[in-house]
Amino acid sequence: ILVSSTYAPNIKNMIGRDQNLSFSYSSVTMIASRIFAVIALAAHQASAFAPPPSLITKRTSALKAGEIGIIVEADVVPERMDEFLEMIENNAKGSRDEPGCLRFDVLRSNDDPNKFIFYEVYADAEAAAYHREQPHFKPWTEFKESGGVTSSVSKKATGVFLP
Repeated sequence: ILVSSTYAPNIKNMIGRDQNLSFSYSSVTMIASRIFAVIALAAHQASAFAPPPSLITKRTSALKAGEIGIIVEADVVPERMDEFLEMIENNAKGSRDEPGCLRFDVLRSNDDPNKFIFYEVYADAEAAAYHREQPHFKPWTEFKESGGVTSSVSKKATGVFLP
């Protein structure tokens, strides 16, 4: 962030001539560092809800033949949202570490803050089956069975489009 002394008079005119306005390098640096710290913290906290960088650079195109795509739509009970967010973060992180998991994204609807969509891609049917056997998957099953969602619909598809 650069603040030139030639721009300071124009800024003073914009906010009123009676205002005392001064910019020092240290104050601008301090503000910029605080802004960047807030952005970094927000990015870190959102890490479970975005694909890891390795997947972003690996591939963002269509499914390859034989890959399994799963889309889950879940409506979460509002009173259990904190429990859900913690559980799904652990599930997403654990899933991304599985050898056959190519992608596991958690998306929140823009229209309904209680609706979530999971977008999962596995190398093949065996990798998708392996996912359901993992310890980080069990809490999702238990959350659904305990009434944590009002609905949950899963759609499975096999890739046919070669990028």
